[in-house]
Amino acid sequence: MATPNRADGAGSGGGNRGCFNCGQSGHYARDCPAGSNPGTPQQQQGAYANNARYWQSRRELEEDIKTMKEWVQMKMMKEQEKFAKKREEEEKARQDAERKKRQQEEERRQTELRRLNEESELRILSTVAREMHHFHADVRSDIQMALTTRAGASKEKGKGKANSLDDHATDELLNYLKRDNDESSRDRENRGRWEFTRRNRGQRTVRKLGSP
Repeated sequence: MATPNRADGAGSGGGNRGCFNCGQSGHYARDCPAGSNPGTPQQQQGAYANNARYWQSRRELEEDIKTMKEWVQMKMMKEQEKFAKKREEEEKARQDAERKKRQQEEERRQTELRRLNEESELRILSTVAREMHHFHADVRSDIQMALTTRAGASKEKGKGKANSLDDHATDELLNYLKRDNDESSRDRENRGRWEFTRRNRGQRTVRKLGSP
């Protein structure tokens, strides 16, 4: 014999669990949104219809909420991917800018070094040319002095002739020195740079210079 149904919906017959207020399954009478007052048959029929619409609306709302959650998660994932890609592009641009800056600084440094080397070389060449000029002037003065002393003994025999010979000898010696200087200029890259001093007048002292 089946157990009588209780007014609160706790009892059931034949294993059928449901609400005794509205007749719908899925909840008990104490949880029925239609209330515990059965009312008239017409009211009960309206309560049944309202209860069905309620649960249908609730299921639709749950589906909508679930769909909205999935959309929000997908949107957040896309935003994260977009942000990560933007950060990666910014980092790459920063590294490229730093690499370009280092390259420009290295080029400027190399240009400055070349300029300093050229200035140093020009200063050395100017010093060598100045020393050669002084050296030639000193040699010419020494040669003229030596020839004048040598020609003093034969002054009575032919003064004009002695002066002519002295000038000719001086010119020959200076031409020889000039040719030697020109040759040194042509072979400067192979022989190195030379510095001429005036330590001993009439004597040429050569000292090899290192690279600047």
